[in-house]
Parts: sequence; C-alpha cells; structure tokens
Amino acid sequence: MKREDKKELTKSKILEAANILIKEKGLEGISVSDITSKAGVAKGSFYIYFKKKEDILSEIACQGLEELYEYIINEAETKDVIPLVNEYMHKFIEGITVYGMPIARSWLKIGMDDEERCYYNENMLNKFFDVYKRRGIIKDLNLDKLVEQILYILFGDLVLWCMDDMKDPYSYIDSALVSSLLRDYMED
Repeated sequence: MKREDKKELTKSKILEAANILIKEKGLEGISVSDITSKAGVAKGSFYIYFKKKEDILSEIACQGLEELYEYIINEAETKDVIPLVNEYMHKFIEGITVYGMPIARSWLKIGMDDEERCYYNENMLNKFFDVYKRRGIIKDLNLDKLVEQILYILFGDLVLWCMDDMKDPYSYIDSALVSSLLRDYMED
C-alpha cells in the first residue's frame, strides 16, 4: 500500500472511530486516547490530522455537508426550488441533530467561530442557486443576501432547538418564511 493510501486509511479509521464514540458518549465523554484506541492507531497519529478533539467534529460535519451539497446541486437540475430548499434545511438539521443536543451545541459554537466553514456554506448555496439561475427560475441577481438569510434561518433554528430541550428540531423550520424569501428572487 502506498504511503498516501496508508495516511488516508489512518485518517478514515480515526474519523470512523470518533463518529461512533461521539454518537455513544458525546464529545465531552471521550478522549483522544479513546478515539485512537477504538481506531487501532497510535495516539500521535491523531495529532497528524487534528489539533484537538473538537476539530474532528468539524471534519465529520463537513463530510455530511459535502454529501448534502452534492445532492442538492444535482437535484436542482430537475426539482423545483422551494421544495428542494426546504428539503435541504431538513437534511442539514438532521445531519447535526442525529448526534444529539450537546453535540449540536458544540458544533454550532465551532461552526460560528469558523469563518472558513461559514464561507463554505455560502459558496455551496450560491452554486446551488446558480443552477436555478441557469435554468431561468431564479432572477440573475446577486444572491448573497438570499443565501445569507437562508443560513440565518437555518442556524437560528438550530440555536432555538439547542435552547429548548423539549422541542422537535424540525418544528422551528419556517417553510413559509423560506418560500416568501425565495419568491422575491424567482422569475415571474
């Protein structure tokens, strides 16, 4: 096996082990030693890829986001914009809340402090809306404000859910508000 393949395999083992342990015990309930032990790699291997255990949470979330963005950009070729944006929001929240509220809280804190991560979300949503521009469904306008508003709604929904232990995370998604925002950008 080539050196680069071994490196990828080691990182993959670490991510897989961390993913399992985080779901079982939460981020605060595990250590780097727990992760590397479950992965079957040396503790020092962890620090080749991550500075601290919180960094692994961002990496896990990114993997899910990449799959989600690939999905919605492909689906934008044939689906209507409003239902697909609502589907995107549900899948985004599902991808975070599957780990439970403590992890969602950690992820929000990390995500909101990470300008690169915020830029990634904005960039991918702009690519998504570019498909609709090309199809003639969305007006050929600068969509930065629309993307920003959708992300505010999405992250606001997550913050509200994290503050209210009893609510269903999907109950905060306001589809009517999203539809109203999108209609201003749609071709007549």
